[in-house]
Amino acid sequence: MSARIDSGKNNGYEFNVLVDAKASQKVFSDWPTPWIMSGFEIGEKIHTGIRLINNNNIQNSPVKDAFKIALTKDNNTIGRNSWDETAVLVAVRGMQPYFNYKKLSFKIEDDGKDVVIPGDKITYLTFNQTPEEIGKTIEDLMMHQPSKH
Repeated sequence: MSARIDSGKNNGYEFNVLVDAKASQKVFSDWPTPWIMSGFEIGEKIHTGIRLINNNNIQNSPVKDAFKIALTKDNNTIGRNSWDETAVLVAVRGMQPYFNYKKLSFKIEDDGKDVVIPGDKITYLTFNQTPEEIGKTIEDLMMHQPSKH
């Protein structure tokens, strides 16, 4: 989920929740463990992939191929928004030094609106480094020539 909580509003609509508001309500109310969430404002500001697809030394890379297809299809010259990449970065390397966090919870209303409510179930990422610094770190990790084993 990619709620927007940086705009001063504590509610909004997010595409993935709207696709199936009932399922989202179930997850947000019944999930048994805490989790980390990389919100809309994180991935929206971090762009990756351009440096990778422009590197002629990296060949036969499925990561490079996927970015090239997506960026070319969208005529994108700044890089893809990096929600998934930030989630993987935190899962593998941890939050620091890249991110700080807020503790909160969400309630999903029947129409799919997400509302921030007091709680500590969700560790919601906030920036510690700049989006550009984090994007460079992610791209550095993607700049890998696959090898056959």
